[in-house]
Amino acid sequence: MQLFLSLANLVLSPLIASFIAGGGNALGFIIGADPLWVLAVWAIGIAGASFLLALISGDCSQTDRLWSVAPVLYAAFLAWRSAISPAGAGPLTWLMFTLVLAWGARLTFNFARRGGYRRIEDFRREILRKRIHYRVLWELFNLGFIAFFQHAIILAIVLPMLVLFQPGAPAFGWPELAIGLLMVCSLVLETVSDQQMWNFQERKRKASEAGLPAPQGAFI
Repeated sequence: MQLFLSLANLVLSPLIASFIAGGGNALGFIIGADPLWVLAVWAIGIAGASFLLALISGDCSQTDRLWSVAPVLYAAFLAWRSAISPAGAGPLTWLMFTLVLAWGARLTFNFARRGGYRRIEDFRREILRKRIHYRVLWELFNLGFIAFFQHAIILAIVLPMLVLFQPGAPAFGWPELAIGLLMVCSLVLETVSDQQMWNFQERKRKASEAGLPAPQGAFI
């Protein structure tokens, strides 16, 4: 159910927001409006839906489930808009999109295998809820920080791709290749770290179930 709600939010909210912003012409808005404005409208729509879903269900982890997939949607849109522009999409466009896609795939896989799309709510939300004693203050925190502020950060992840739409956008050269390779190395390092943490947590869980002392050490 949580996965279905996340996908519905990711697909329907941008379409509804585009329909409203485009005065009933969602496709015309998506194709013709400034790319940054389109993304801002989408982010507002998704953030608003995340808040409403949290308000209705009591589960304030709606935004958490979109951290790794929303940037991929935004990057795919920018790559598509670049591809249909008169200049077309060059190698830099596809390099940037591929890096965002790989980053999102890593996070989504790691989040999913830890039960992020199955559990009701992140335990940290419950801790914060106990410390914020008034319901109104909690919902303001939910609206301002959990929903809209975090979605603003999510949107900011792909903002460097807007350079593709500026006059005199950089061509693909050695500096871009070097930065791309650096990002690939970072992704590999993060993936290895994810697996090491997974191995450690699994050994700790199994030790706890068997009544044994928790394993020690970071690299297990």
